[in-house]
Amino acid sequence: MHFIRRVDNDGQINVLNETFSAGKEFTSEYVWATICLRKQRLEVYYRAQDQDVAVLIKEFGYDVNEESAFEGKDLIWLSKMFDINEYQYSQEQTFLF
Repeated sequence: MHFIRRVDNDGQINVLNETFSAGKEFTSEYVWATICLRKQRLEVYYRAQDQDVAVLIKEFGYDVNEESAFEGKDLIWLSKMFDINEYQYSQEQTFLF
């Protein structure tokens, strides 16, 4: 799952009601946070305006299981929206939103 977040004055971002430190040097900048389901990690990327490529700036362990990541009805909604089944969901590394 991918999220675009603005870094607050404390250098923090909020993803799914959890706070992560992106770093004060990125205050007021936008970062791209990706939850990697297979790796069980949240990765934070930043791309400066004068750069062509985003750079990984932070990594956090992120324990994801089906019950905590999605309520049952949300998983059904996602599976219909993206035409996937539960087996495919458990095998995917990331969902793109």
